[in-house]
Amino acid sequence: MIQPSLISYSFNSLPQPVLLDVASIGADRILLLDSYFSVVIFHGMTIAQWRNLGYQNQPEHEEQDISNAYKTLSDNVLVIIYAPRFLAELPSTKTLVLSILSLTSAPKPSLWKAFAQLLQAPKEDAQTIIHERFPVPRLVVCDQHGSQARFLLAKLNPSATYNNANEMAAGSDIIFTDDVSLQVFFEHLQRLAVQS
Repeated sequence: MIQPSLISYSFNSLPQPVLLDVASIGADRILLLDSYFSVVIFHGMTIAQWRNLGYQNQPEHEEQDISNAYKTLSDNVLVIIYAPRFLAELPSTKTLVLSILSLTSAPKPSLWKAFAQLLQAPKEDAQTIIHERFPVPRLVVCDQHGSQARFLLAKLNPSATYNNANEMAAGSDIIFTDDVSLQVFFEHLQRLAVQS
């Protein structure tokens, strides 16, 4: 049986596996879905807007040395440097620079390079998956609320639907379906087991 895996990349945490649930979608996250026959790179709404505005291509970041950025700490910016080894099947030898910052505004100019590296990390991991697998999986790069996002949404548990949209977190997504979520299915099974 093939079980898809979903990896989350964000400014405020290391790349990590997350649940195959619509609650894993966030405006400030990049998700990498590996469903064996397809690999999906999904950009949250804020990340996609920053990418479309070209913050990762700003010429100022090439002149700045942010190798000591982990030492800078202000009221809303903390930069962390680490070498991720989050899954044995997705080795990454590059050092990533990630940051925790307020998402109410554009990234600070000193963090444009970090943003570029954040965008590059899932691409490199997707290329590793594609080169090591036979048959070669299809690569889909999409944005939140885009037409290609259906490749990710079709694999996720619909815990937030139009029926219970008031329980959603800000920046997350809903799935328009009449199917029940995994939680509702288990609750129904528990009721049936108790009745017997």
